[in-house]
Amino acid sequence: MTVFRADIPWFPKALPEGIPVPSSILISGPGGSGKPLIGLGLAAEWLRAGGSVVFIPLQHPGRDVIEEDMKDAYGLDLEEYEGSTAFIRFDRTMDPYKKRIMLLKDGELACNLTNPDNFARAIDLSAVSLPGGDPGTLIFASAVNLLLFSKTFADDMFTTLEHQLHNDRRFSWLYTATTSTLRDRIRRLEDAADLVLISERQTPGPRFTVHVERARNGRSNSEPVEVHLDPATLERIKRRAEESRVVNIPALREI
Repeated sequence: MTVFRADIPWFPKALPEGIPVPSSILISGPGGSGKPLIGLGLAAEWLRAGGSVVFIPLQHPGRDVIEEDMKDAYGLDLEEYEGSTAFIRFDRTMDPYKKRIMLLKDGELACNLTNPDNFARAIDLSAVSLPGGDPGTLIFASAVNLLLFSKTFADDMFTTLEHQLHNDRRFSWLYTATTSTLRDRIRRLEDAADLVLISERQTPGPRFTVHVERARNGRSNSEPVEVHLDPATLERIKRRAEESRVVNIPALREI
């Protein structure tokens, strides 16, 4: 059995036996608790371990933001892993009722991911182009809660996310979701995942901790472990998340 271990300070304290592969991981917690940055750390270590990653940054468009955050927070240059990464852009201006996926000039895919059919198909198209060597292919989507605001597609999207976390073993899954809204649905996604990490902002501080809420396989530490997050990168992510809530959620409610 393949086991993934991340060379970041909090990981061996929280997960001394590592994470069996494939696995599904959900990082949840209130807004402003560093979830996307914690996820980026796991994705960086996944690439360093020889795996492939599909990035789906739902709270902002484009790969340049991921590249900047990866380099600043974890010292990883994504250009060195070009053959092992893929990017999917969430373009909510595209017609969600059409199963249309655009290939951009840099190889990035773009579509309206509100439609779960587009979401699943874009993942399949991106993953098939990757080598997928040990520890395999990781699908990393941040802020999946955004996809659950659509009045038309929310129920089917929830079913898709739940299936991916609980049943789909073709890949490993790493999703982040805020518990500040839609708490009942996020709790059900937590129930579906193999591993649930809860991130929290502590005071005085700011300090950040992560603890294992549940791990289906392997020994874990349920006590909070401090996570050291790059302040500048964290501030950028926090600002983008706030802008995303203001712009995206009202628009998604109308789809």
